[in-house]
Amino acid sequence: AAEKEAPFTDVASGRYYSEAVAWAYEAEIAKGISTTAFAPNAAVTREQLVTFLARYAKYQGADVSTQGALTGYPDAKTVSDFALASMTWAVEQGLIQGIDGNLVPRGTATRAQIATIIQRYYQIYSKVWNPPVTPQERSPVKPMSGPLVCTDPSIGKSCPETAS
Repeated sequence: AAEKEAPFTDVASGRYYSEAVAWAYEAEIAKGISTTAFAPNAAVTREQLVTFLARYAKYQGADVSTQGALTGYPDAKTVSDFALASMTWAVEQGLIQGIDGNLVPRGTATRAQIATIIQRYYQIYSKVWNPPVTPQERSPVKPMSGPLVCTDPSIGKSCPETAS
């Protein structure tokens, strides 16, 4: 659990994600889109996704330093400065392999891409960290009892994060 709330004015206290955002901020995994905004309902770009993962890997003690460059990708110069080292790391690790020869760093990460990247991440780093066998041991979060119900009044409908 986070020691304090994150400084984001768009993350209301008591929301289902408030504690997770505060933890990710405190652990330096998520820094927000500015010093005061997190954009909790915004889509995630491919460069943001790998930045989260690189910061999480570092938080877990992995070496996320990079050796190469992204020169093999025609759109490498479109990678944002904040994401350049993370994108290079993700390519070097094989997490990102490109779309038709491009990185598409500012494109939205699809659910399929996220699942693939997480699977690749797990295949690489599960050997390093030797995670526990059961899902309960893997997660510090207690399993929920009952169905997850979320309605986000700011968008007036069920939260998209709860969709299957």
